Amino acid sequence: MKTYSVLCVLAVWVLTTAASYGQNDALIGGSAEAERALRKYEQGRGHSPAEATKQQKKTRATKNNLRTTAYDDFKEPYRTQFIEKWNEAVKEAKERVASARLGIAAARRAFKDDLRLGRTRGNQAKTRLVDARENLKKAKEYLKRLEKNDPPFIYIPNRGLPREPRDWGVGDTGVMSRNVKVIQVVSKDKLLISVSGLELHSRDRLVMLSGFQTDRITDGSIWSTDDPIKITGTTTYTTVNGSTNTVLAAVRTKPFDREAYIKSLKREAP
Repeated sequence: MKTYSVLCVLAVWVLTTAASYGQNDALIGGSAEAERALRKYEQGRGHSPAEATKQQKKTRATKNNLRTTAYDDFKEPYRTQFIEKWNEAVKEAKERVASARLGIAAARRAFKDDLRLGRTRGNQAKTRLVDARENLKKAKEYLKRLEKNDPPFIYIPNRGLPREPRDWGVGDTGVMSRNVKVIQVVSKDKLLISVSGLELHSRDRLVMLSGFQTDRITDGSIWSTDDPIKITGTTTYTTVNGSTNTVLAAVRTKPFDREAYIKSLKREAP
């Protein structure tokens, strides 16, 4: 009887060991899904990993070409420039999505830390988490619109005035994003202004501005406008003490017409 029990135990051990070797063999060979994919490939009904990757790249390239056909109506080099800028915008949008995901992870850690440590900033951390989720949602929506590219993404060069007045030069066009000091009302449509600050100093950037009605503007006042101006060159005027001074000359100009700009870059209809 004892011998029979020993034999039973040995039999169970042998079967268990054999099963474990079989499992190891299965693990070494890969998952069941991988095995099926391998058999399918060997039977000629699938693609090798290299072929599958190649096919995926081909599919992405086809989709990308379909999305760039929206620029075929534009003249060169604008067509190529728009495609390059669109690709750059998509890349930046993907980076924004990745950054938003990191923001959510950081907000979650802060929220959990506040709860664990019993801090009183729980509401602030919760608000931060809600904001992070909203940022991710907006980033994903923006990326989706860009990838769809309908209507097509059109790159418009920066047409604003340089931030620092000392960098203003001939041809620069844009809105002055600051209040200016009126030095002198020269005529009914011309005034001398300081764009460097509200207090007059010897190094201030002065501009002789034309095209604005000056009947309600007085010397020494603080003034601003939402109308764009264009730097046309320099001009010389005579100061109160009889000396001359050369300053930038600028004129009031029309607001930028985006649609007209885009139309001007398209090919002429046959």
